[in-house]
Amino acid sequence: MTGFQTHTSIDLNFLLAILNSWDGNGNPYPDFFNVKVDGVSIFTETFADSGTGDTFVPETGVALAENAGLFTVTGDNPGWMDAAYDMGLQTSVFDNIAHSASTITSDFFASGVAWSGGADESFALDNIEVILNGVPEPTTMLLLGTGLIGKAGTRRKMK
Repeated sequence: MTGFQTHTSIDLNFLLAILNSWDGNGNPYPDFFNVKVDGVSIFTETFADSGTGDTFVPETGVALAENAGLFTVTGDNPGWMDAAYDMGLQTSVFDNIAHSASTITSDFFASGVAWSGGADESFALDNIEVILNGVPEPTTMLLLGTGLIGKAGTRRKMK
């Protein structure tokens, strides 16, 4: 994305579905879901289809569904349980991410020695939103300008 206004940080909001046979952290070959912003890793956690062995600990309201049959697979591993999360509510990670550039690159990807993707392990994203924080509102800038002019006028009268 390009052409952002002046800002001091961003919030990153998105829905995440963890689908099929994610191996969690208890397996010798864990699967990771990762998020990078402008090449900097801000999130790397494991998820498990059974709800155990995760390194990810959702904050209040983040977990929309866990151990649920959200997606039917006809391939290698039918019947694995899925999970869905509102990651925008994971505020400790996805709110106030230091950022002030006019462009942003966000990478969402899975990794791990045994990550197989496709019908065996997959993820889905929806409603991706970037919120700019610290954007001066036009009325704020107008008031600031008016205040500075008033201050300058006051100094002249005192002389």
